[in-house]
Amino acid sequence: MSKEKITILIPTYQRPQFFAQALKSAQAQTAPQDTYDILVVDNDSTPNSETQSLVEEMRLPNLRYIKNESNLGGYGNWNRGFCLAQTEWVCLLHDDDLLLPSCIERALYVLSRHKSSKLAAIIPQQCNLYGDLKEEMEENWERRRNWKARLDTSLQTKTAGHLWSIGLFDNYMVCSAYPALSGGALLRRSAVLKAGGFGTKWPCEDIFLLNRLSQDYECLLIGEQWGWYRFGSNNMWAKPAELVKWDIAKKLFREAAAHHDWRCRLHHHLFGEGMCIFDRDETIRFAQRRGVTVNPASYTWIQDRRYSS
Repeated sequence: MSKEKITILIPTYQRPQFFAQALKSAQAQTAPQDTYDILVVDNDSTPNSETQSLVEEMRLPNLRYIKNESNLGGYGNWNRGFCLAQTEWVCLLHDDDLLLPSCIERALYVLSRHKSSKLAAIIPQQCNLYGDLKEEMEENWERRRNWKARLDTSLQTKTAGHLWSIGLFDNYMVCSAYPALSGGALLRRSAVLKAGGFGTKWPCEDIFLLNRLSQDYECLLIGEQWGWYRFGSNNMWAKPAELVKWDIAKKLFREAAAHHDWRCRLHHHLFGEGMCIFDRDETIRFAQRRGVTVNPASYTWIQDRRYSS
C-alpha cells in the first residue's frame, strides 16, 4: 500500500442538507482513517451556522473545519482549501456530491502504481446523481441522440478499469475531455497552486484548470466510478448565462492551446470558427429541451449570422 495520504476537500456554502450527505460519504471510507484527512472550508461567515453544527456533531479525529471570515466566492473558497491542505494529493468533493466508500482505498492503490512527479491529476469517470426521474430520462435520451455523448459512453465502456492519458491536443478536440472535478477526482496540490489555482484564467475553471495542467503535466482518466456528481437544478444547464460562459471558456482555451501545440494551431486555423458555431448550436438545442432559453445574440464573438434575425 502506498504511503501517500489524501485530503478530502469539501468547500461548502449554505447547503447543509446536501453537505451532510457529502460529509457522511467522506466519513464512510473503507480506507484507514490515518490515510486521509477531511478538510471542510465553509464560505459562510455566519456564526453557529447549521453547517458548523453538523461538523461539530461528527467529532471526527481526521476532520478539520475552517470558517472563512468573509465570502471568498466559489473559486476563492476552493483555492483556500488547496492552500490549507496538508497533503500533496487532494480529493475535491463538492458539497452536494458523494464519494463511494472505496474511493480513497482505490485512489491510494492507483497512486502507489503511478509515482511520476509529472502526474497532476487522476479523474474517475463521471456518474451522475439525478434529482428526479424526469432529469434522468432527459439526460439518458440526450446521450442516445448526441454523437459526442455516444462516443463518451462507448469510450467509458471500452476503457472500464483502465488508465489513459489525455493531452493538450485531446482537450483541444473535445474541449471538455475530463469529467467533473468532483466525486473522487484527485489533484496534485503543488501543481494546482503553481498554475495559479481556480478562476484565474477562464470561466468554468472547475473543468478548464485540467486543460491548463495538461500543458505541463500528465493527467489521467480512469475507467472507474469513485463517486457521484449531482446533476440537477443547481447544474449550469439551468442557467443561460452559465451556458454562454461555458462556450466562451471553450473558445478561450482553444486559442491558448493553439499557441502551445502545432496540431492545435493547425486545427484552430482551419476549424476554429466552425467549432464555436457547433458549440453554440448544441448548447441552444440542449437547453431548449430542458425549457431553458439561450439568446444566440449573446455569442457576439461568432461571425455566423444564422440567428441574426
